[in-house]
Amino acid sequence: MDIKEIETNWKDFAGNDPLSSLKDINPEVGKSFEFQELSSWYLERMNLLPNIQIEESDLTNGVDWNLVANQSENGIQALRIEKADKSFYGIVGKKITKTDSNGNKLFSWEQPILEYSEKIIDIKILGKEKRIPVYGLLGLIRDSEGKILMTVDQEAVAETPKNSVIRLPIQASSGKIELLKAGKKEADRNLSNLMTFFPFENANIDDFISHAEIILPIPPEDTNLAIKHNILLVFPPVPVGSEIHKKLTEDGSRKFLSEKQIAMVTNSRITNSHTISSVKLFEDYLKLK
Repeated sequence: MDIKEIETNWKDFAGNDPLSSLKDINPEVGKSFEFQELSSWYLERMNLLPNIQIEESDLTNGVDWNLVANQSENGIQALRIEKADKSFYGIVGKKITKTDSNGNKLFSWEQPILEYSEKIIDIKILGKEKRIPVYGLLGLIRDSEGKILMTVDQEAVAETPKNSVIRLPIQASSGKIELLKAGKKEADRNLSNLMTFFPFENANIDDFISHAEIILPIPPEDTNLAIKHNILLVFPPVPVGSEIHKKLTEDGSRKFLSEKQIAMVTNSRITNSHTISSVKLFEDYLKLK
């Protein structure tokens, strides 16, 4: 792959003026009054904010945060809490310090942060090749009537009957994507089953990703407590009445929902932020095209 632009972190991706990336969607955006007004206001207010420095710290300091645990024969180590195989995420301690423009300390605090396990991937975003750390990929499949494919699944802390949520059917961590690339279909059976016929028969994960018509970075879920980066894959519209449209819904586990039905899902809280952020992101992308 000829990587013309390589990013190694998301701060470089945003740059000093994140709004300027909108010109990659449509060069005319940058010429509009709305853009110039928004950009001027954002940059002015951003430059007035104090600087922030983030560094490693103990997970607990005995004052603001405490570790509640049972003593084991191996003792307790609270510098970091993570899965033994380092998959999914870890809970790490961070010290956040705010300073003024002269470097004088204003105040600081310590807190735990959810740090998700991410993989460096090469992917084309808005026509530019990027190399960036990514936690997960979400896929948005819509049909020629503008309806969006959804499924009903369970998630651990959903506050709904049987922990059920209506969500996008494609929601896979980069770790699972890596396993699928290695031929381990059991890593994500839902996605593996989908790829038996979508985007075409017996597609592999590389075929699947490359079939996306639009690839967009999803805004972070929580910029106070977690570090996680997700990417949205938007696929070309599936013609209503086509064989593949029928296969996507024939077993009843997936359904194409209208804009009004998705509004009902959102306002009844039977979904997750991944799904709503993805749908909103795509809708806003179309407004800027």
